[in-house]
Amino acid sequence: MEEMNYLEVPTIPIDIQKRVDENGVIYLKSNIPLESCPDRVTDSLRYWTQQTPDTVFLAQRGSDGEWLKMTYAEVWEKVQHLAQFLLECDVSEEKPIAILSGNGLEHGLLALAAMHVGIPYAPISPAYSLKSDKYEKLFHCISILTPGLIFVDDTSIFQGALEATAKHVPVLAVTNGSGSDLSFERALQTPVMDSVESRNQKVNAETIAKILFTSGSTGLPKGVINTHGNMNTNWQQITRTFPFFKDGGLKLMDWLPWNHTFGGNHNFGLTLYNGGTLYIDEGNPTPQGIAKTVKNLRDLAPTVYFNVPKGFEELIPFLKKDAELRKLFFSRLKMFFYAGASMSQHVWNGLENPALETTGKKILISSGLGMTEASPSAMFNTEIRKYFGSAGRSSPRIGGKVIARRG
Repeated sequence: MEEMNYLEVPTIPIDIQKRVDENGVIYLKSNIPLESCPDRVTDSLRYWTQQTPDTVFLAQRGSDGEWLKMTYAEVWEKVQHLAQFLLECDVSEEKPIAILSGNGLEHGLLALAAMHVGIPYAPISPAYSLKSDKYEKLFHCISILTPGLIFVDDTSIFQGALEATAKHVPVLAVTNGSGSDLSFERALQTPVMDSVESRNQKVNAETIAKILFTSGSTGLPKGVINTHGNMNTNWQQITRTFPFFKDGGLKLMDWLPWNHTFGGNHNFGLTLYNGGTLYIDEGNPTPQGIAKTVKNLRDLAPTVYFNVPKGFEELIPFLKKDAELRKLFFSRLKMFFYAGASMSQHVWNGLENPALETTGKKILISSGLGMTEASPSAMFNTEIRKYFGSAGRSSPRIGGKVIARRG
């Protein structure tokens, strides 16, 4: 077998029980015990605020083109004010929060505030509001949720969708299109009462954190309940698999949408869980969007780069022709991780070749099998492979169904 010179990163040893029942169903269970994890999502925010208060947690470009950065301490403080604001709104498990806008600082703050006091929220694909004039999928999601509050970053952009699907629901907006909208800036000024901490202490592992809608590719979107324990347990499982994520090990430049499990549960959640930093990339895997991504990557060297195969394919030509970008990009990169589709061999090679040229080493290209909207990950490949594929094809092939159970 060809010897490969690759960057060594710590990963969990493979120790799995396998059982096949009479119907050919394969059951896999890890023999490695799960370490303890918090009951509440925002326990991690509290912890990192105490341990590394000045570390940047979230960043996004402002209208002037400069990065707006929020440390863990700043995020914690804003979350307290927003949490109090939510306690004074007509929101509950029966009347959750619907978020129509895409990734953004305010979106992240509101989501954390809702989870902090046990109010479920649902990030809904912006495309349902902005790329349809009939709003069938948006109306479907809103009718299922019966929200008590809707968040948008700019009401003038979402006005048509709001009037068509939820004209009687209060709207919290960053930029107000009408005087009746609730102001995000004013919400941030809500005086914090003891009720915030009291409500937080009532949140437990079984509390609903969010409702994440499926893509609707096989019909109308379906709402999937994610509990606090559901997500925290999975983040611990993933961190146990890739221990270099720990203690701020994740520095991400990421565009993946938070209304999908990859961007919202996996990447955003893992960053918070491990005290890392997430720069919000407003780009995407299109000829126009990749230019924004490349501009952003000139400002941050990621430690892990998460993307879909199409995103990697769009980035490769820039890595090939730009030595300065290539040098920065690979300066502390430990892993590529893809999901959402299988990866073509030419894309696989297109990632390995510039890594070898720049660092003299191959970098782990990982993927996994997951549970779609429910957290989401179950199994990964953790070894350097020569050939492309999904997790099932870059590890030994397994026939029949696979059921992964928590160890």
